[in-house]
Amino acid sequence: MATSITFRDVSFSYEKDNPLFQNFNVSFPIDKTILLKGENGIGKSTLASLAAGLLKPSAGNVNYSIISSHTRNKYEIYRHLSYLRQNNDSNVLGVNPTEDLKLWLLSDSNTVNDTDKRIDTALSDWDLTDKKTTPVWELSAGELKSLALAGLNMFNDRYWILDEPLASLDKNHVNRLLEMLRQKQSVNRGMLIISHQSDLFTNLVDEVLTMYPQGSIRKEL
Repeated sequence: MATSITFRDVSFSYEKDNPLFQNFNVSFPIDKTILLKGENGIGKSTLASLAAGLLKPSAGNVNYSIISSHTRNKYEIYRHLSYLRQNNDSNVLGVNPTEDLKLWLLSDSNTVNDTDKRIDTALSDWDLTDKKTTPVWELSAGELKSLALAGLNMFNDRYWILDEPLASLDKNHVNRLLEMLRQKQSVNRGMLIISHQSDLFTNLVDEVLTMYPQGSIRKEL
């Protein structure tokens, strides 16, 4: 089995005559922490959605070596990959934090009898215990991001794709996130982090990549 998520000759566009990516190639090793930078609108979030399997290339393909090569079931991919979207609302499925984290755990075949304990711990770690039954539409942007991170942290053995994970977090929760990433790396270093705040990740990442128009990517020295 190979060890990467690989884009091969990928083309993609939202508008027929205005391609965002054309014959795009890049590989993200699943045993490394990669930081991706670039100007707004350059296509970073689209790349993340393509890598997570939520968008389909108009040409080319994305190969997932986190699963066996003969597997073509997207649900199998999602058992090995977790995606934190930039839009906080897009990360929430449950009607309240407790129900949302229960939905996260549905994708874990190892969950048997410890569901309530895992949820309570996740909520406590992100200061959401007193919000456990609060409707998600009453949560602040920071609380919604914290809820998504609480769910993500229950699966630190997976490959993570994080799109602007620092957005909406206060200083204390930024520090908590950075510590969470360090703990995750002790289990599995595999992460793609998209952020404009590259200085905060300097001591965490293995490589820094910058995206340019048409999906051109260059490695920082």
